[in-house]
Amino acid sequence: ACELLSGQNFVMLQDIRLLALRNVLLGQLPLAVLRPFFVLVGCVGIATWASNPGVPIFMGVSLGASAVSLGVISVFLKRTLPSKLRGVTESFNSKYWLQTALTMTLISSVHVIISQSDVVMVGALVGAKETGLYNVANRLSSLLVFTLMAVNSVLASQASALYAKQSLKELQRIVSLGIKFVFFSTLITASTIIKTG
Repeated sequence: ACELLSGQNFVMLQDIRLLALRNVLLGQLPLAVLRPFFVLVGCVGIATWASNPGVPIFMGVSLGASAVSLGVISVFLKRTLPSKLRGVTESFNSKYWLQTALTMTLISSVHVIISQSDVVMVGALVGAKETGLYNVANRLSSLLVFTLMAVNSVLASQASALYAKQSLKELQRIVSLGIKFVFFSTLITASTIIKTG
């Protein structure tokens, strides 16, 4: 479990680097698309070929998916890094970074535990079938906030730049467009989920 958490943290670190370079699409790709895709392919492959796979095998698949995503995002980062940053010498403040990293690791670990605690609690109260149904419904409901997260990722850097320039009318226009887009896309997604039952 520690290796899995470390792998996910390394992927998130590279993801943040790409987002800092204002490459939102490539920054979101490994965590939002590639890692879930590789986990799905690995789980389907294991379920097809293994008669009775255990939890360690599926954790290995998740770790492998994190490793592949880390490799892909590292290639993206290397290709998109501006040439003037490639020759910059590194400077380290290891003691400060270690203190900060330990705190952030604790926060990240608690976040992972909290994000899965509802499934564990439902599993403790009812059977595996009901827990599976709850988890699927919970994942489907997360589609409703997908557009909000995507729009927020795109607009955050633009909004801060416009605010720094004091272009408040343009900022208002962009925020209003984002709100309308999120509202209508969420309405369509919710209607689709309700219709399909």
